[in-house]
Amino acid sequence: MLALVPELARSIEQGTTAEVLKSEAGSLADRASESWLTNLLSTRQGVTEISITGITSSEPVWSFMFLRPVTESRDLRDNTFIQSSLFREGGRTTFNLGYGYRRMVCDEKVLLGTNIFFDHEFPYDHQRMSVGGELRTTVGEINTNLYRALTKWKDVGGNMEERALGGYDAEVALAVPYIPSAHMRFKHFCWNGEDNIEDVKGNTFSLTGSLYEGLSVEAGYTDYNSGNNEGRSFERFLTLAYNFSFGGNDVNRATKPHTISTPYTFESMVDRRFEKVRRENRIMKARRNASFNVTVTGF
Repeated sequence: MLALVPELARSIEQGTTAEVLKSEAGSLADRASESWLTNLLSTRQGVTEISITGITSSEPVWSFMFLRPVTESRDLRDNTFIQSSLFREGGRTTFNLGYGYRRMVCDEKVLLGTNIFFDHEFPYDHQRMSVGGELRTTVGEINTNLYRALTKWKDVGGNMEERALGGYDAEVALAVPYIPSAHMRFKHFCWNGEDNIEDVKGNTFSLTGSLYEGLSVEAGYTDYNSGNNEGRSFERFLTLAYNFSFGGNDVNRATKPHTISTPYTFESMVDRRFEKVRRENRIMKARRNASFNVTVTGF
């Protein structure tokens, strides 16, 4: 922009200020579009991930996730991104689309973030939105989400109706000592009950880690405190995910298996600015029959 000052001064004398500003604005727009297209097509930054989750007493869940930068400040402190995903389970497909902002502070050692998401489940058109917050370091992290249902009761056939549920979750993670690429995680969740059913509350305990550059695993179990309609008080799960990389990927490089000489150390988060948002991407639902007996589904 400083280089534009002499040009503006000359243009004022020549009466061409508007033309110069218009040309510069067009140039900036072209550069922004080119940068966005480059980020969209490149796998160097962000996430291009496929995963499968096996859950006891449930069908496998398949997913494809896509995260790409939208903007980055020159010093890389301020960053925006989009994240989109598809989840397939039991003949239903859930589409998620979100926009997020992350800022590095404390000499790049702490990453603060906020995000907003929209969720849509086919074929019955359940809808939900969420807002979330993040605090991440190489030692540990906190992820929180607040969900709000956007649709009411939907006819799903067989004299049954379903309704999307709102709620919240909060997750705390701590890196495994000497192995910053692995984390011990604890998440508490609550889904708001409908009519005659109480809130569905519970806790999830899991261990996440990188098996190889780009290949990650999460294994754990969920303990339901109340409101689980199928009578399951305990549920195990295992997720395998692979983040594609053609020519290198910042996230894969930052999270690949490695050890350090001290139990914990705060390292730069610059290569982890575009990790995926941790949230519940499936829509939890209440279900009722013609007699208005209400249960909860979606787990």
